[in-house]
Amino acid sequence: MSIDTVLLRSVVADAVQTLLDIEINTSLLPTISVADIFLSEKDASAIFTFILSSPSADVVSVRAETFSQTASAASDITDIDITVSFTPGQTTKTVIVPIVNDTTVEQTETFGLFLSNPVNALIVDAVASGIIVDNDAAIGTPNITVG
Repeated sequence: MSIDTVLLRSVVADAVQTLLDIEINTSLLPTISVADIFLSEKDASAIFTFILSSPSADVVSVRAETFSQTASAASDITDIDITVSFTPGQTTKTVIVPIVNDTTVEQTETFGLFLSNPVNALIVDAVASGIIVDNDAAIGTPNITVG
């Protein structure tokens, strides 16, 4: 066997071991999740709860930023771009996105919360939705009550 073959096998073996180490290490990391939420425009804020699957001995963090879908920044929500940090042992955090309670009659609107750049954790689902139900009635619209 030539020296080139031995070196190539050594490099390949090292690369495979590195990939195995990465897979083993990431399988031990906790996961971060955040659920979609429904809210009324009158609620004034959307409160997202971030959940860490298990306590960590290390600080865990993830970047969270809003993005517009049918709800638009400034007229419907206040955009955020923050780092959410879990201290060792902590498993829940809340993030508040301010909502604009206007008097404009609108359809139900949505915005997204995008998660990225996890540290010491893995992201389960990188996007959560905020669904805002309008609380304004059109002028001349009758109020109908049932019951």
